[in-house]
Amino acid sequence: FHRVLLDAPCTSERHLVRQAASRGGGGGGLMHVDWSVARCRRDAERQVKLLMAALRAVRVGGVVVYATCSISPAENDAVVRKVLMRCATDGEVEVCEDAGLGAAGTLDKDLPEVATREQVCAWMASRCEMTPCGGRIALPDRCDGFGPLFWCRLLKIKPIVEQRS
Repeated sequence: FHRVLLDAPCTSERHLVRQAASRGGGGGGLMHVDWSVARCRRDAERQVKLLMAALRAVRVGGVVVYATCSISPAENDAVVRKVLMRCATDGEVEVCEDAGLGAAGTLDKDLPEVATREQVCAWMASRCEMTPCGGRIALPDRCDGFGPLFWCRLLKIKPIVEQRS
């Protein structure tokens, strides 16, 4: 494959908040949703396996975009770091810090109802934040209610030789 998009299964906190709101949300709605630290850890382990599989599947010179709708660093940057520790010790994979947004540009107003790809990219670039691993995260409070969305572009430089640890 030349490109792979991995929209990884995650704890998806946005869905949890919506689920709590639909249950009557007042007072402890979030206490009754299906979220736990153990689930977050399980999801992160599965995400590492999926990202490794995506990197094996993409050709040398190809790009994998790893994405989640989680705000948890354990499911975002930590997954990318673990994969880089496993397969980037000899430069097999690197993070593309441009995040695929192209030239950021600026929009003086809201995104138009009908927007070009360049306008959407400029809108996202002006509102998302760079994460420590070189990915990006769009958060609802900065993106007019859109998000959360984490993504990181990884470029495969040469065949992967996994380092076991």
